[in-house]
Amino acid sequence: MSSFLNAQEDHEVWLIVVTIANWLTLKKNKKLVRYQKKLQGQYKPY
Repeated sequence: MSSFLNAQEDHEVWLIVVTIANWLTLKKNKKLVRYQKKLQGQYKPY
């Protein structure tokens, strides 16, 4: 994904992917939750 998206868009895409993955599994995957929190902590709006 990084080849055609800038860093901000890439970050937003991964945050969406991780959030959807959590919803689809219908249970909290500790690794996904940890990665989602890490991504949310790094988010800087435009």
